[in-house]
Amino acid sequence: MLYRVASGETNKSPTYGISVYDALALERIKVRYHYPAYLECEAVEKWGGDISAPAGTQVDLCIVANNPLRSGRVIFEDKRVLELRPGAEAKDGGVTSFTVEKDGIYSFELADVYDGRLSSPQFYYVKAVPDDPPTIEMVCPKVDMSIHPLYEVTFRAKVGDDFGVKEAAVRADLFKGAERTSQTFPMKVSDALGGTKNVKDGIAEYVYAADEGKPPLQVGGMMFYYMEVADRKGQVS
Repeated sequence: MLYRVASGETNKSPTYGISVYDALALERIKVRYHYPAYLECEAVEKWGGDISAPAGTQVDLCIVANNPLRSGRVIFEDKRVLELRPGAEAKDGGVTSFTVEKDGIYSFELADVYDGRLSSPQFYYVKAVPDDPPTIEMVCPKVDMSIHPLYEVTFRAKVGDDFGVKEAAVRADLFKGAERTSQTFPMKVSDALGGTKNVKDGIAEYVYAADEGKPPLQVGGMMFYYMEVADRKGQVS
């Protein structure tokens, strides 16, 4: 709206304007996770202010309001304060980054270009998730076996990890009399859809041909074995 004040035909004030804007309000919170390098995971974006990630994860926190921001800050329960970097437009919000190191809670304060102010309507949590060891359960063979020298043995196990299995293997000791040879047979790890990267719940498998081993498993020979799985942190089960 434009207006001016007039008295008679000659006495007129300058023209003034009235602009209308919405009261400052929170629109959304976006979090981008940059996981530790050892996990070999791509960055992931999620909506919502609560943060849950492995320790060492870098978090980009973006708080978007309905108006362009002039300033803002994030306040942690341990008195740490991070300044928000406002974008040029409202949709850009205010951004800050930090590394997840421990559990905690945070809140935020915003100020827009119209000098409106807003405090977060609630507290949000930060949770440093432990990277647990992988799991493995033998599927087959689960019994002692006597086999022909030309037999093939399928070693299979169910494997899992909260952030993805790195590798699995059959660890074997072959005996021919008193002579002992230790061998490792790498198992193929895949999920239900055939994916082989960062498998969180899947199957590990290796087919052993007795006559193709080095050395081959011959008549009178014996093999003692177990299966092993490792995650990307280096934890082994």
